[in-house]
Amino acid sequence: MKHILTHIIIVVLLLSATFGTSSAQQTWKNSRHSVVAGIGGNIFMGDLGGGDDNGGHFFNFKDLDPGILKLSTMAGYRYRLADRLTGKFTFTFSKVAADDVNANNEARRSRNLNFKSNLLEFGIGGEYYFLREKDISRIGGEGSFWKRWSGYISIELALLHFNPMGNYNGQWYELQPLCTEGQGTGVEFLARDGGNEYVVAANDQYKLTAISIPFGIGFKCQVTREISLGIELLQHFTTTDYIDDCSAYYFNYDELGITPPSEMTKVFADRRKGGSSLSTGGKRGNSGYNDTYFTALFTLHYRFLM
Repeated sequence: MKHILTHIIIVVLLLSATFGTSSAQQTWKNSRHSVVAGIGGNIFMGDLGGGDDNGGHFFNFKDLDPGILKLSTMAGYRYRLADRLTGKFTFTFSKVAADDVNANNEARRSRNLNFKSNLLEFGIGGEYYFLREKDISRIGGEGSFWKRWSGYISIELALLHFNPMGNYNGQWYELQPLCTEGQGTGVEFLARDGGNEYVVAANDQYKLTAISIPFGIGFKCQVTREISLGIELLQHFTTTDYIDDCSAYYFNYDELGITPPSEMTKVFADRRKGGSSLSTGGKRGNSGYNDTYFTALFTLHYRFLM
């Protein structure tokens, strides 16, 4: 009887330890669902405006213009797939803009282009937590503030809609229908880039929808069991170079004997200060890099406990 009681106690202790560990490891299953909202700012990195360097792209800090910080907001739904892995759907709304008049680069100031656009971004992706999400009921003792923090890497595949508009004499015009770089004409012409010359053809008219890949990092602090506050920093790579309606070469409709889609096409195709319109083929933008933008958002997370 004594040995049986001892064996029972050992089994109970082992089962308790096993299920206790499993329970601790499976706590995340009690909070699979959560929603998130964010608000903050963005900086556009494209062909217009910017700093001393040419061609906005990933972490090209020399081409940033902090003066064009614009609003970004975000809302999303998250579903925990595992302890450190979360899937998510997000919707991000951003206002972006740039103006050559504010550029530090003299060539850009002379070009004198400007634009603004609303960006609508619908994304699906995931988060990997290199600092595990916290359960506040398990936090206590000294230094508990730092124990409330978690951190993650975020990546998404998103559908991006944009519609660039340019300002002329205080009025805003949609730029895509104007075909400012001869889009849709199919005309071949001699392009000049520095000392190099080569024959190119005008691009097809660009679409107002593209793919973007928001990638970055986030941190959040558990305030209550349900609520967390955080910050999220994302670089949004895109598959288009036309968010700002500027990509490659000047296209002079009069020189080529082609009727433009609109009288405003001539106004926005070449807005250089002084002088006559530039000949077709002169460099207007840098087509070597697609447009990107960077967002920094303060976030509020609410998770539903089971």
